[in-house]
Amino acid sequence: MQRPAVRAVPLETARARGMIGVDTNADHFAAHHLDRHGNPVGDPHRFPYDLTGSAGHRDAQIRHALTGLINWARRAGVAAIGVEERTTRRETG
Repeated sequence: MQRPAVRAVPLETARARGMIGVDTNADHFAAHHLDRHGNPVGDPHRFPYDLTGSAGHRDAQIRHALTGLINWARRAGVAAIGVEERTTRRETG
């Protein structure tokens, strides 16, 4: 089965109706509802997961956390979810 292409939108367009900003951590997603200016609205939410055990268990944990995050975003009425970009930088010198 081929999945449809994901349509990227400019950040300003995504933020127009508010969005959820997500920070990934070793054991949870930390998320905050952001207004169109990028300011936090309300209290942050935490969506835990446990990455120990079998691959199937880990996959189920991530799916469960993502489902909770998406359901919260729908209830909040936002148009976008932004996830931090994780990069590893190596210092030289």
